Amino acid sequence: MIIPPPPFWFAHPLAALAQIPDRIIRGRPLRMLLRAAIAAGLSLGILALIPGTPSAAADVALLITVFVVTARSDLAPPPRR
Repeated sequence: MIIPPPPFWFAHPLAALAQIPDRIIRGRPLRMLLRAAIAAGLSLGILALIPGTPSAAADVALLITVFVVTARSDLAPPPRR
């Protein structure tokens, strides 16, 4: 049984992080900026409606998580290695 090599981002996480600005610029930066503004607005709305409660922090964390997980569609594909 042959074990495949790990993905590039797993083997070299700092190099993968260094590619993020270029992937944003070559991808859909305006769409990502609009989604970030919507996520920030919703987070501020949650903090204004239910301030100081544990559920507010959980809701904001959920919004951030959804934004990060779904941001892949707005990024350009990584360069071929």
